[in-house]
Amino acid sequence: MDERGERRAVEAGGGGGGTPRAWAVLVRVDLKAGLRGVPVVGDLVPVDADVRLEALSAAAMSQGQGPDEVRNLNEALARIGSGDLLVPTGLKSRVALGVTASLAGRREDLWAMRSASGRSLTATDGHPRDGTAGAIVWVPVGRGLGPVRLERLGVQYKAPPATVWVLADASVELAGLTFAADGMGLGIPVKDPAHVTARLDGLGLAWDRPPLKVAGSFLLRDKPGYSVMIDGAAAVETPALALVAVGGYAQKIGEGPSVFVFGRLALKNGQGVGPPPFRITGAAAGFGFNSTVRVPGAEEICDFPLMPAGADHLLSAPLAYLEKLTGATGSGRPWISPAPGRAWLAAGIDFDSFKFLKGSALALVDFGTGADKDFTLALLGHLEAEFPNSSQPFAKVGLDLAASYSSRTDMLGVFAKISPGSFVVHESCRLSGGAALCVWFGASAHPGDFVATVGGYHQDFSRPSHYPDVGRLELSWSVSDNVSMRGSCYAALTPAAFMVGTEVKVSFHAGPISAGCEVGIDALIQWDPFFFEVTAHADIWVELDVLFTLRGTFGVGVDFWGPPTGGIATVHALGCSFDISFGEDRPRKRPLLSWKEFTERRLHDPVVEVHPVTGLLPAGGTGEDAIWQMSHDAFSLTTRSAVPVTHARLRNGQEHRAPAGWKDSGPIPVRPVGLDAVTSTHTVEVTHNGQPYDVEKNRWQVDRITGPVPLGLWGTPLGDDEPSLPSGEETTEAVTGLRLTVPPAPQDDAGLATTEKTLAFEDTDGPVLALPVRASPVPAAVERPGVRAMIAADVAGAGATGRTALVDQLAQWGLAPTSQGQPCPQDALCEYSDHLWVYLRSEPLLCQDKKGAS
Repeated sequence: MDERGERRAVEAGGGGGGTPRAWAVLVRVDLKAGLRGVPVVGDLVPVDADVRLEALSAAAMSQGQGPDEVRNLNEALARIGSGDLLVPTGLKSRVALGVTASLAGRREDLWAMRSASGRSLTATDGHPRDGTAGAIVWVPVGRGLGPVRLERLGVQYKAPPATVWVLADASVELAGLTFAADGMGLGIPVKDPAHVTARLDGLGLAWDRPPLKVAGSFLLRDKPGYSVMIDGAAAVETPALALVAVGGYAQKIGEGPSVFVFGRLALKNGQGVGPPPFRITGAAAGFGFNSTVRVPGAEEICDFPLMPAGADHLLSAPLAYLEKLTGATGSGRPWISPAPGRAWLAAGIDFDSFKFLKGSALALVDFGTGADKDFTLALLGHLEAEFPNSSQPFAKVGLDLAASYSSRTDMLGVFAKISPGSFVVHESCRLSGGAALCVWFGASAHPGDFVATVGGYHQDFSRPSHYPDVGRLELSWSVSDNVSMRGSCYAALTPAAFMVGTEVKVSFHAGPISAGCEVGIDALIQWDPFFFEVTAHADIWVELDVLFTLRGTFGVGVDFWGPPTGGIATVHALGCSFDISFGEDRPRKRPLLSWKEFTERRLHDPVVEVHPVTGLLPAGGTGEDAIWQMSHDAFSLTTRSAVPVTHARLRNGQEHRAPAGWKDSGPIPVRPVGLDAVTSTHTVEVTHNGQPYDVEKNRWQVDRITGPVPLGLWGTPLGDDEPSLPSGEETTEAVTGLRLTVPPAPQDDAGLATTEKTLAFEDTDGPVLALPVRASPVPAAVERPGVRAMIAADVAGAGATGRTALVDQLAQWGLAPTSQGQPCPQDALCEYSDHLWVYLRSEPLLCQDKKGAS
């Protein structure tokens, strides 16, 4: 962009010597910019109809001038040859900024005054305009520029940094669909007017042709680190249904684009699809590329915006709903955020059954599209039942459900929570609580562990931190002003224990008299080693408060344990209490498992596993007996041990040695067995053709694999003072296996040799004899199963005997075949037959010759 500065100073005054002189300074910088530089819609503006910015002007005056003074100043400017550089009419401040624009050959000067604060502009009196909007001075245009309709132009000054904005109120119409530009304009920096910047804050769209109506809005956001960020929403409405979708497009600098779309379909007037037992009343679906979704827990279902029922706000306030999707949440992470190499899909429905049971369900999968193949699968739901379906229901129960599996953590979790506002019998009889089921598989941090609980755990159970924290299943009822009742219960099952319990409290208060009753029972049963403990109690109390307080209590409590079986009963009444013991005394030390019991009950089967990692080819069979076929271009595999590894050894025949760089670790404890120093040796042996194979000599790389192991198995041994259940510090780091990486097979780099003479040719003189060329028929080819097996049998079967005899005879004559200068130890065709399925991935095609033979 070229720029040219021009400056003129003029003084004009009255005739008397005492009359003060007026002065003005005008500056103009030429510009070369237009609306065609605006993103998205700029290319739609025809070149000959573009709005061009020709100059940026500034005026400084000694004081506000009236029409007569301005006329005198402009006449003085004309005498010195200022051309079109004139003082604007109606300036009441000392400083003003203006822009000269050319609209299809028509010149428009947009002038505005600078306010006293210097941060905005106000309109100039006398300048034609249809009104001002804050600090924007608008000039009506009302012209069409191709498909672009320009209603008006405006000028605005903003600081810091000092910038003059030329704004355009415009719309684009394509095949009946109208796009309205929001915040479209060009910014001229006062300090560097040569670098004009284009701006488009957003686009609105509209289509209204009955029975279809479409409306939408798209916003362009300016976010550090992103080259493009666009959010938007669109709605499609018909007399029967409404469809609203929101989406976003973002591209980080130096990365690929991230995009997501999510839509909600709602049927109007309470209509649904399907029979009364199961009727679909709405649906929602979406997807994202290079983006990820944060999967909610059961306590967040009601706030999760992708749930079909939670997307109702999408219909009424789509942009606010979009902000909820992409904005920060209570946990700090947005529900949807850009994530290179990730993608997600979601689909859900709203449904009801006889208008008695209403529900909302959503299926969500988040997966990797690049090197990271981890995925998360989630099923989310909300159920609500109300009986009867009237203004005064007898019961109302809501349940939030969240089930998810993540391949990264290799854990399945199912969580449920009673929704707030649930009640039975009466609105004052409130329900609350939750449930959970979690299973940890082989690749997780806690393989073989699981927990199923409704209402939480026993008070003496030390909950490991990876177990979910679940609230008690409770019923709280204020029966009247005088009577209240509260009950709770729980049950939980883990690999180590089973626990169950309940408690009920009833209280009465009327004037000076109070009374109450409490009944409860708790049971904790440990499996390995077996031990149980049951506690029960029943208490009744009465209190009279007149001049002083009188309180009477009566209660019975029982503690029952085993083995050995025994217990103690406690009776208390009127301030006195006594104990009654029965059976055996409580054991001072819990029983321990034997090593056989420990390996059979606590270690998952198999104890040692081998898994391919890279280089695995399609196998010839399935099941446990299938043979792995690995690529010649290197492959890797891992071993995994359920017992932490303290020593690792590579076996080569009778020789056992540690891998290069390996350092043995100290002994480990076995908690349920009561052992404090156990060593575990992990031995790897590789054979080739039945013979020992030295992996390190053949450049195999051996690395250790570490991971968390549960302290419930490998923690401090059980003793007199040690609890029988795992503590809160549930894992520790240990070696769990080895990774073996095989290098690529050596390549024969001998290549083919030739000479320049071999490739040379001679030009021939004389006429060229043109021979007729006739296309020969292409033989038909068919694919028949079992061809590879037939080839393998012929190569390694019937023909092997003859080839072996021939090789033996050639060896007697000193002509035995060699490979790289050495005698061949094995028939190469036999080896080819053994690996035929690697070389031939599918059955070859058979063609018939002229005699009909294949």
